[in-house]
Amino acid sequence: MSSVELKTKLKSQARLLGLVVLLMFGFAYALVPLYNRFCEMTGLQGKMANERVRYASAAVDPSRTIKVDFVTHVQSNLPWNIVPLEPSIEVHPGETVQVLFEATNLSNEAHVSQINSTALPGQVARYIKKADCFSFEQQLLDGQETTNFSLVFFIDNKIPNNIDRLTMSYTLFDVGQVEPNNLASYNIRQN
Repeated sequence: MSSVELKTKLKSQARLLGLVVLLMFGFAYALVPLYNRFCEMTGLQGKMANERVRYASAAVDPSRTIKVDFVTHVQSNLPWNIVPLEPSIEVHPGETVQVLFEATNLSNEAHVSQINSTALPGQVARYIKKADCFSFEQQLLDGQETTNFSLVFFIDNKIPNNIDRLTMSYTLFDVGQVEPNNLASYNIRQN
Protein backbone atom coordinates (compact mmCIF):
# COMPACT_ATOMS: atom_id res chain seq x y z
CA MET A 1 0.00 0.00 0.00
CA SER A 2 1.43 3.33 -1.01
CA SER A 3 1.83 6.34 1.23
CA VAL A 4 -0.99 8.22 -0.55
CA GLU A 5 -3.38 5.29 -0.21
CA LEU A 6 -2.50 4.95 3.48
CA LYS A 7 -3.15 8.68 4.11
CA THR A 8 -6.48 8.46 2.28
CA LYS A 9 -7.50 5.42 4.29
CA LEU A 10 -6.45 7.07 7.58
CA LYS A 11 -8.41 10.26 6.71
CA SER A 12 -11.48 8.18 5.91
CA GLN A 13 -11.21 6.31 9.21
CA ALA A 14 -10.65 9.57 11.12
CA ARG A 15 -13.83 11.06 9.56
CA LEU A 16 -15.77 7.92 10.46
CA LEU A 17 -14.48 8.00 14.04
CA GLY A 18 -15.29 11.72 14.28
CA LEU A 19 -18.84 11.02 13.11
CA VAL A 20 -19.18 8.21 15.67
CA VAL A 21 -17.96 10.51 18.46
CA LEU A 22 -20.39 13.23 17.35
CA LEU A 23 -23.31 10.76 17.30
CA MET A 24 -22.34 9.44 20.73
CA PHE A 25 -22.23 12.99 22.11
CA GLY A 26 -25.66 13.74 20.63
CA PHE A 27 -27.11 10.55 22.09
CA ALA A 28 -25.65 11.30 25.53
CA TYR A 29 -27.02 14.86 25.38
CA ALA A 30 -30.54 13.62 24.55
CA LEU A 31 -30.49 10.72 27.00
CA VAL A 32 -31.30 12.67 30.19
CA PRO A 33 -34.45 14.41 28.89
CA LEU A 34 -35.58 11.18 27.20
CA TYR A 35 -35.03 9.21 30.41
CA ASN A 36 -36.86 11.85 32.50
CA ARG A 37 -39.83 11.80 30.14
CA PHE A 38 -39.88 7.99 30.16
CA CYS A 39 -39.85 7.98 33.98
CA GLU A 40 -42.67 10.54 34.12
CA MET A 41 -44.80 8.50 31.72
CA THR A 42 -44.22 5.16 33.43
CA GLY A 43 -43.70 6.22 37.04
CA LEU A 44 -40.39 4.39 37.17
CA GLN A 45 -37.73 5.68 39.53
CA GLY A 46 -40.45 7.58 41.36
CA LYS A 47 -40.54 10.62 39.06
CA MET A 48 -43.95 12.24 39.26
CA ALA A 49 -45.44 13.92 36.23
CA ASN A 50 -45.60 17.70 36.58
CA GLU A 51 -49.00 17.96 34.96
CA ARG A 52 -52.26 19.17 36.42
CA VAL A 53 -55.03 16.63 36.46
CA ARG A 54 -58.70 17.37 36.45
CA TYR A 55 -60.13 15.68 39.43
CA ALA A 56 -62.83 13.30 38.27
CA SER A 57 -63.94 12.21 41.68
CA ALA A 58 -63.81 8.52 42.25
CA ALA A 59 -65.32 7.42 45.50
CA VAL A 60 -63.11 7.90 48.51
CA ASP A 61 -62.08 4.53 49.92
CA PRO A 62 -62.51 4.99 53.70
CA SER A 63 -61.44 1.40 54.35
CA ARG A 64 -57.84 2.19 53.42
CA THR A 65 -55.44 4.72 54.89
CA ILE A 66 -52.09 5.62 53.37
CA LYS A 67 -49.48 7.56 55.31
CA VAL A 68 -47.75 10.16 53.15
CA ASP A 69 -44.40 11.60 54.29
CA PHE A 70 -43.08 14.83 52.77
CA VAL A 71 -39.35 15.39 52.38
CA THR A 72 -37.64 18.51 51.03
CA HIS A 73 -34.10 19.15 49.85
CA VAL A 74 -32.44 22.32 48.63
CA GLN A 75 -29.47 22.38 46.25
CA SER A 76 -26.42 23.54 48.19
CA ASN A 77 -25.94 26.79 46.23
CA LEU A 78 -29.61 27.90 46.56
CA PRO A 79 -29.95 30.14 49.64
CA TRP A 80 -33.44 28.89 50.48
CA ASN A 81 -35.10 26.86 53.18
CA ILE A 82 -38.29 24.90 52.57
CA VAL A 83 -40.23 22.71 54.99
CA PRO A 84 -43.63 21.04 54.84
CA LEU A 85 -45.99 22.52 57.43
CA GLU A 86 -47.16 18.93 58.02
CA PRO A 87 -44.26 16.46 57.64
CA SER A 88 -46.72 13.57 57.22
CA ILE A 89 -50.44 13.04 56.78
CA GLU A 90 -52.83 10.13 56.48
CA VAL A 91 -55.14 10.05 53.47
CA HIS A 92 -57.73 7.72 52.00
CA PRO A 93 -57.36 6.79 48.32
CA GLY A 94 -59.56 9.14 46.29
CA GLU A 95 -59.48 11.89 48.95
CA THR A 96 -58.27 15.30 47.75
CA VAL A 97 -55.88 16.96 50.20
CA GLN A 98 -53.88 20.17 50.34
CA VAL A 99 -50.46 20.44 51.93
CA LEU A 100 -48.54 23.67 52.44
CA PHE A 101 -44.77 24.12 52.33
CA GLU A 102 -43.10 27.18 53.86
CA ALA A 103 -40.27 28.54 51.73
CA THR A 104 -37.83 31.28 52.71
CA ASN A 105 -35.19 33.01 50.61
CA LEU A 106 -32.34 33.45 53.10
CA SER A 107 -30.37 35.83 50.87
CA ASN A 108 -30.89 39.51 50.19
CA GLU A 109 -31.28 38.91 46.43
CA ALA A 110 -34.30 37.63 44.50
CA HIS A 111 -33.82 34.03 43.35
CA VAL A 112 -35.74 31.65 41.11
CA SER A 113 -35.92 27.93 41.83
CA GLN A 114 -36.99 24.92 39.81
CA ILE A 115 -38.50 22.00 41.70
CA ASN A 116 -38.05 18.30 40.95
CA SER A 117 -40.50 15.87 42.54
CA THR A 118 -40.16 12.15 43.15
CA ALA A 119 -42.10 9.51 45.04
CA LEU A 120 -40.94 6.42 46.90
CA PRO A 121 -41.37 3.55 46.48
CA GLY A 122 -40.92 4.26 42.79
CA GLN A 123 -43.97 2.36 41.57
CA VAL A 124 -46.40 4.68 43.44
CA ALA A 125 -45.63 7.78 41.34
CA ARG A 126 -48.23 6.86 38.71
CA TYR A 127 -50.97 6.79 41.38
CA ILE A 128 -50.29 10.29 42.72
CA LYS A 129 -52.46 12.79 40.86
CA LYS A 130 -51.63 16.45 41.40
CA ALA A 131 -54.35 19.03 40.79
CA ASP A 132 -52.04 21.89 41.76
CA CYS A 133 -48.40 21.89 42.76
CA PHE A 134 -45.63 24.42 43.21
CA SER A 135 -43.42 22.15 41.10
CA PHE A 136 -45.43 22.96 37.96
CA GLU A 137 -43.61 26.27 37.47
CA GLN A 138 -40.41 27.95 38.54
CA GLN A 139 -40.78 29.86 41.79
CA LEU A 140 -39.54 33.38 42.55
CA LEU A 141 -38.80 34.69 46.02
CA ASP A 142 -37.47 38.15 46.76
CA GLY A 143 -34.61 38.55 49.22
CA GLN A 144 -35.61 37.57 52.78
CA GLU A 145 -39.14 36.69 51.57
CA THR A 146 -41.13 33.85 53.15
CA THR A 147 -44.21 32.35 51.51
CA ASN A 148 -46.27 29.18 51.40
CA PHE A 149 -46.28 26.87 48.40
CA SER A 150 -49.31 24.67 47.85
CA LEU A 151 -49.69 21.04 46.81
CA VAL A 152 -53.17 19.67 46.07
CA PHE A 153 -53.29 15.98 45.24
CA PHE A 154 -55.11 12.71 45.60
CA ILE A 155 -54.02 9.10 45.44
CA ASP A 156 -55.72 7.01 42.79
CA ASN A 157 -57.93 4.21 44.12
CA LYS A 158 -56.03 1.79 41.87
CA ILE A 159 -52.93 1.98 44.08
CA PRO A 160 -51.95 -1.57 45.08
CA ASN A 161 -53.43 -2.78 48.37
CA ASN A 162 -49.99 -3.57 49.79
CA ILE A 163 -48.99 0.12 49.73
CA ASP A 164 -49.80 1.77 53.04
CA ARG A 165 -47.01 4.35 53.15
CA LEU A 166 -45.24 6.52 50.60
CA THR A 167 -42.88 9.47 50.49
CA MET A 168 -43.18 12.52 48.28
CA SER A 169 -39.84 14.28 47.90
CA TYR A 170 -39.21 17.77 46.52
CA THR A 171 -35.76 19.07 45.57
CA LEU A 172 -35.26 22.76 44.79
CA PHE A 173 -32.59 23.74 42.27
CA ASP A 174 -31.18 27.23 41.79
CA VAL A 175 -32.14 28.86 38.50
CA GLY A 176 -30.26 32.01 39.49
CA GLN A 177 -30.48 35.53 40.78
CA VAL A 178 -33.07 37.69 39.11
CA GLU A 179 -32.56 41.16 37.78
CA PRO A 180 -35.75 43.17 38.51
CA ASN A 181 -36.02 44.30 34.88
CA ASN A 182 -35.59 40.73 33.59
CA LEU A 183 -38.59 38.99 35.24
CA ALA A 184 -40.42 38.47 31.95
CA SER A 185 -37.74 36.07 30.70
CA TYR A 186 -38.57 33.51 33.41
CA ASN A 187 -41.50 31.10 33.41
CA ILE A 188 -42.32 31.72 37.04
CA ARG A 189 -45.18 31.97 39.46
CA GLN A 190 -44.75 35.11 41.49
CA ASN A 191 -46.07 34.79 45.01
